[in-house]
Amino acid sequence: MVHLNGSCLDLVQKYKYLGHIMCNDNKDEEAISSQIRVIYSRGNAIIKHFKYSVSQKKLNTLLFFVN
Repeated sequence: MVHLNGSCLDLVQKYKYLGHIMCNDNKDEEAISSQIRVIYSRGNAIIKHFKYSVSQKKLNTLLFFVN
């Protein structure tokens, strides 16, 4: 236990702070895996959204993100 201003704080193995997973061993594997899952999820949502779109709309969207 750690004491801060007279209060006892529990020690934890990992903690999510501002969307980032912080571990007590200072390794980033879990945070990286979490970010990869988020990227795959967003990618799949984009694919689903534009699956039936017109090709010109897809091209304009791609050019928007590339430039």
